[in-house]
Amino acid sequence: MGATDQDLSACAPEAAWRAAQDVTLRRLVRALFDEDLLDRSKLVVTPGTCNGWLPLWQRPALLFFEQVEVAPAGTVMCRGEVALVLGNGDRIAGNDPVGLLELLLEGDASCAVRLPQVKADLLAAMRAEAAAIVARTEVLAQVQAVAGAGLIERLRHSCSPREMALLLDHWAGMSGQGIGFDRAEGLLPICGASLVAEGPVDGRPLVCELLEQGGRRPDGAVVAAWFGAYASALLQPAIGLYLRHGVVLSADAQRCLMLFDTGGRPLFVLMREVDAAERVPQVPGGGMAARAGLIDTCFMRHLHPLALALTQQYLPRSTVLWQILREETSRCFDAVRAGVELGHWQRERDAILDMPWSTPAMLRMQLWPNDGRQRRCALPNPLVLGAGWHQF
Repeated sequence: MGATDQDLSACAPEAAWRAAQDVTLRRLVRALFDEDLLDRSKLVVTPGTCNGWLPLWQRPALLFFEQVEVAPAGTVMCRGEVALVLGNGDRIAGNDPVGLLELLLEGDASCAVRLPQVKADLLAAMRAEAAAIVARTEVLAQVQAVAGAGLIERLRHSCSPREMALLLDHWAGMSGQGIGFDRAEGLLPICGASLVAEGPVDGRPLVCELLEQGGRRPDGAVVAAWFGAYASALLQPAIGLYLRHGVVLSADAQRCLMLFDTGGRPLFVLMREVDAAERVPQVPGGGMAARAGLIDTCFMRHLHPLALALTQQYLPRSTVLWQILREETSRCFDAVRAGVELGHWQRERDAILDMPWSTPAMLRMQLWPNDGRQRRCALPNPLVLGAGWHQF
């Protein structure tokens, strides 16, 4: 069901392959719940633990998740073992993403034709992740060793801003896409995807290095202020272009390069691709597809993962960063109100702040490409007042 020895030896050392399996498994579990292939409302956690059980009545069986929790936007995060427990008590490990997908879709004739390709895509994703993990050792070999310093500090002492941005791209598993600045002395260029990648010192996200310069751990107020500044720098151009000109800025974490001052404060954002902006017609009654694109790229694939990473490190089970995000989003809407037709402004503001969100159902589209109903999935809006971590 999983990778063969040939697969393993062809792509990366064993430790990197195991780590890649783990990362891919976490992403798959989240996608299964996001796209309603698994029902998060049926997830039950054993009292006094963080271990969850999900009944699969059609099997019959139970799906076990170790160290699981449900974050804002209904994001299911599992940090431990996954297993299928059959009705007779037999336990089948599900820690291999390909094997887990096979277990869940076993006997489903509606996706039998597409399942082999989806499994191949999962395996390719694991190979790419393993290669990225191996590549990180190459990045470390290219930078000057600075005693006691993290990756960002080492790069500051070893590279030009352009070289720093490219190496951090490689660290986050990207190919190092082209970027138009050579004179940015004193500024730190870091893409959003790199900020949530694991750092080399202690395995925590690289964003922690920015916030803990000088060796001091920031309190919650400092983290909230930093995140607010980051969200503002990203959302001001994105919301302004969308409302005033009908331009959707595809500002996901891989396409955006944030420039920070030497103290780690976000200043402004650069888009690394000229096709990262798409003009859409202003449709009377609201352009739902355009709005969905804005929500998916700016919020769900950039600011939401960053808020999750910061919350896990500094504000366990708090919703303060999503409250900050709501405030910054509202402030960005207020800043352009005078230049936008009032009905359009109000409609878009209400939809982004208070209505359910949606995201592309990528896994469903792969498994059932001819079913038009499967193209998007609804998510709880984490900006709604009162939204928060699921209390079991």
